[in-house]
Amino acid sequence: MSKLIMLGIGNGGTLDLYNTCFVIQNNNGIFLVDTGGSIEIIKRLKKVNIDIKDIKHIFISHSHTDHILGLIWMFKKLGRASINGEIKTKINIYCNDVVYKSIT
Repeated sequence: MSKLIMLGIGNGGTLDLYNTCFVIQNNNGIFLVDTGGSIEIIKRLKKVNIDIKDIKHIFISHSHTDHILGLIWMFKKLGRASINGEIKTKINIYCNDVVYKSIT
């Protein structure tokens, strides 16, 4: 059984209606779709009791800042966890060439 958890982090010019960033969680693990536009991704994952270290798959839909900038904060937190030996497996990021160029 799969569970869809809306994180609602993206800004996209809205005032109070956030529609980007969600998690699909099932027996295969946690699949994050988009990362929002800020450090808010870390706060929202914590709020729904998802440990960032458990995310092994991330899909970035496109290169708008409200979809990719949260990835920077995730890298920072995951980098620390990796140095501390808390992460031993790779994280897969799925995206198109434009997104790849933006995040690298």
